Amino acid sequence: MKLIFDIGCSEGNMLEHFIKKADRVIAFEPNPILFTILVHKFKGTCVKFDPRALSNDIGEKILHVSNSPGISTFSNKWMYNSRFSGNGWWPMQMSVPTTTLDSILLQYGIPYYIKIDVEGHEYEVISGLTQLLPNTIIGFEWAEELFEELEMTINHLKNLGYENFGFTDGDDIRWDEEIEWKSFQEDRKSTRLNSSHAN
Repeated sequence: MKLIFDIGCSEGNMLEHFIKKADRVIAFEPNPILFTILVHKFKGTCVKFDPRALSNDIGEKILHVSNSPGISTFSNKWMYNSRFSGNGWWPMQMSVPTTTLDSILLQYGIPYYIKIDVEGHEYEVISGLTQLLPNTIIGFEWAEELFEELEMTINHLKNLGYENFGFTDGDDIRWDEEIEWKSFQEDRKSTRLNSSHAN
């Protein structure tokens, strides 16, 4: 059975793609308003929704909820030092439950693909993984304002044993056969792209 994790599914824009590729999709969205909308929208599909956020520990964290759903975040750096800073787009805060990649692997199984789009919190999510998943593609968003976090993320994955990396521009979803895999040293020059994949 082909399984996909959608971590930070927001308004569910990627779920239509994932439904076509997977037998089961586990979608994580801690914003309760979006969660309710998503459950209704994708009722009767292969998607199971989980209201927890992914992070580097199991507990609770403060989610800064934006009036633009796609940029809600746990990251203070994202709020104050990104292209969205200074616009007052995070009028509400709420405490939400968190879990880790290691924990959801035990709960749901090992997926074929993990998509992570959590507005500046990607390193914390990936640092909650402590094992190499040799048959799993990990796709995560990054932005040029957070290049330091990108290098931390890549180094964590390298330390777990990941050797091949690829980049796509924007929200372009690509699967294994569509990705041009390179070593990290070969791909370090690509600093202005928004999505990264590891295998």
